[in-house]
Amino acid sequence: MEEAKRADARTRGNEAGRINATPLEEKAGNSSRPAPRLDGDWIELFNGKDLTGWQVEGKGDWQVKDGVLVGAGQQTRLVSRVSDFSNVAVRVEAKLKAGANSGLHVRTTFGAGWRSGYEAQMANLPSQKTMTGGIYAWADVKRPLVNDDEWFTLTFVADDRDLRVSVNGRETSAVRLPDDGPRSGAISIQAVNQNEVWIRKVEVLRIKEKAASNEQTNTDTSTFQRPFNTIVITGMSRICSPPSSGLPISLPSTGSTTKSRSSSGN
Repeated sequence: MEEAKRADARTRGNEAGRINATPLEEKAGNSSRPAPRLDGDWIELFNGKDLTGWQVEGKGDWQVKDGVLVGAGQQTRLVSRVSDFSNVAVRVEAKLKAGANSGLHVRTTFGAGWRSGYEAQMANLPSQKTMTGGIYAWADVKRPLVNDDEWFTLTFVADDRDLRVSVNGRETSAVRLPDDGPRSGAISIQAVNQNEVWIRKVEVLRIKEKAASNEQTNTDTSTFQRPFNTIVITGMSRICSPPSSGLPISLPSTGSTTKSRSSSGN
């Protein structure tokens, strides 16, 4: 319960102003960690047969049909039972039915709800704060990058304080987090309504620690307390809204069916 309250407070604060997060390539005077190499042994979290290794949170209908994970429900999540993922890359192959609202979470906690951890959005709904490829409450994508009923690959990387999302191999969001967020947790897939999200692959790669020389050298955020309001992706270029205060920001140049139902979020 306390974790849920903390997660809710973090998200509400982020939505109010994206406080203390910065676009990785745009913060003057700070060297971000280099993008990690995603080579190594990817581990399959979804076996294509059943929900082994997962647990249902909320009032959800999660099934495996013909090797595909299908989820729908009112604010429900399928959460990995392994809950010590820290610096990781998670890669899913997904398809959204029309009207679906989904997301991929890292560093989340079972029972704490969708505000726990960090979410890479998977939704083609203009009414949402961000569409597929954005980081909910941190970085916004304002145009559809994928079509409904079309398979796509989304990769979500959490590397220390850096979050990166790519869709079909192209980076769509990248931010640096403040110091007070969760650094470890489970992985989850979200379904917000009765419009189905389909997942045929979930893979995870634990990112190896980098040498000390590659670590961030300047962590003082006192001089850029509110460096930007939001990030908007239009096409594939980043545009950063002018800050309300703090340092100026320069813009970049550029057949069997296995079924599980749950009626409780605990």
